[in-house]
Amino acid sequence: MSVTPANNSYYQQPTAPASSSNGSNGLGETDFLDLLVSQLKNQDPESPQDPSQFAAQLAAFSTVEQLQNLNQEVTAFNQTTELGQAAALIGKTVTVDLGNNQTASGTVQSVTYTPGSNPQVVINGSGYDFGAIQEIQ
Repeated sequence: MSVTPANNSYYQQPTAPASSSNGSNGLGETDFLDLLVSQLKNQDPESPQDPSQFAAQLAAFSTVEQLQNLNQEVTAFNQTTELGQAAALIGKTVTVDLGNNQTASGTVQSVTYTPGSNPQVVINGSGYDFGAIQEIQ
């Protein structure tokens, strides 16, 4: 019995999308799954992918996903910590760097916070970035 070789004219190399679905420069979860499905659809039937390679790719994907989740949690923790540190300054006198060798000093009246940004300490009615504090008295 003779076997006719498969015609590979239908085979197309999977290509990475022009832009990531997660809005950043890296590939996102959907991009990875799209590439994985394309790879499975377009594999050579005479030489399919080794199951251990497939498992390794899934394990790598799972690891990357967990690292992204951990990064989000650490970022949220850092923001909460900064907010607590800034709130502890209420009633204390601080000096803030304004740039160009200029500073502002005064008593912290309150702290404002917008999610995704640094806390702002309010001195004499003006908000200053928590990270710009040079001195606490």
